[in-house]
Amino acid sequence: AEVRAMEDLISKQTIEEIEFFIHADPCIPSSCPVCNVKDCPQRKAAFVKTIAWSKDNMLPDAKHTLQS
Repeated sequence: AEVRAMEDLISKQTIEEIEFFIHADPCIPSSCPVCNVKDCPQRKAAFVKTIAWSKDNMLPDAKHTLQS
């Protein structure tokens, strides 16, 4: 569902057809506050909030964190 949401957002923001690649990386502690996985055995910090997808936060080659 999240991949489809990102595809739809990007498609609406561009006038040309584009191809992009999405992959999953291992967990990192700085992403815990924005991770929605319940009962995660890797969790190092409490969940704080969901970060809404936007063109600005999807395109950088960086993990999502509260600082982004």
